[in-house]
Amino acid sequence: MAVKKMSGVYVSWPKPDFEYTVKTHKHFRRNFHGAMLYAHYELTASELKKEVNKYLRTKDPKHPLLDRIKDMNENRFTTIGKYMYLLNHGCDVPDDIFEGMMPALEKVINEEEARVAAIAKAAIRTQQENEGSDGATEPAVKTVISIQDRLRERAREVAGEVEGWIDEFMCDKKQAAKTIEEFVNLFKSAELKAPHMRHIQDIFEKRAEEISEAVEGKDKDLTEAYSNYTKPELKKFDLFHKNLLKACVMMQEVAKVERAPRKKKVISTEKVVSKLKYKKDDKVLGIVSLNPTQLVGAKEAWVFDTKTRKLTKYVADDVAGTLSVKGASIIGVNQAKSTSKTLRYPATQLAAFKKAGKVQLRTFMEDIPTVGISPSGKINENQIILKIA
Repeated sequence: MAVKKMSGVYVSWPKPDFEYTVKTHKHFRRNFHGAMLYAHYELTASELKKEVNKYLRTKDPKHPLLDRIKDMNENRFTTIGKYMYLLNHGCDVPDDIFEGMMPALEKVINEEEARVAAIAKAAIRTQQENEGSDGATEPAVKTVISIQDRLRERAREVAGEVEGWIDEFMCDKKQAAKTIEEFVNLFKSAELKAPHMRHIQDIFEKRAEEISEAVEGKDKDLTEAYSNYTKPELKKFDLFHKNLLKACVMMQEVAKVERAPRKKKVISTEKVVSKLKYKKDDKVLGIVSLNPTQLVGAKEAWVFDTKTRKLTKYVADDVAGTLSVKGASIIGVNQAKSTSKTLRYPATQLAAFKKAGKVQLRTFMEDIPTVGISPSGKINENQIILKIA
């Protein structure tokens, strides 16, 4: 019987009866489940990787996958290794699992090889950039641990503490289930963040669903697998996992609330008006345009179209407060107060406009004897910005 120390308490999981973990045995499902739990709690990641090696060598002493997994991180084989541990000891595994086992192993290997290759490629590119393009020195490839790997590893460490609590419950099933608060305190003391909590959820979610179904008693196989629990004990075990998952969700929701709102990027006025086309001057009428950057934040603007002879007055909308520019248009315009009229005598009327003061400008558009229309806000290469206030 394997023994190890978790959370300060010595606990152990009974070694399975391999001879009874076969499909022909009437309690196959229960025995298979118990054997999987033993492998989960009692075998280290290193031991599980060795089981994968052993299984492959049994199939073929020169199996092509042996060389590929030789230098891979042992944590990549913690799931597939449990099934192969059972097979190495003469046990059976359910048909659906057995059929997908080797494809799953190849998928794990392919993903790990792709990840390591990407890291190596990035490392080479970085070193080449630092050394220049002379290519005199062959860059040394250094494996870099990604942020996701660090998150996953930290989550596994804290998950080990939770597994310790589970072991304590196994030893003393009369104790109360851990509360949401106790889980939250554990996560906070370990300084876990929202990304860690997603990994914790992934570790325990499937088992939590399984225990919940066992409590309902509708699945005969699950009922048999958890027959070593009384109904009240199983309900407490179910509550334990539900509180665990609720704590994970709660930690993620708290993180969302506490997350500082993203600061809006300040865009320069030059960039805001960069797509705005306008006419800088008109030598015939003797008028010069103002810089369009002044439109941003203005209350009022006067624009003259040298092609259509239309004078337009733009007034800022009460809601927006000020005018601005988007693409090739003036925005934030009060359509009711803004108007556009055709000048019959542009030279004379524009000369009067230039001399007009604030009081005269208030009625300048009303004094033009042509029909006013609502302006579109579009500015083009024929228009001159006469005045901005």
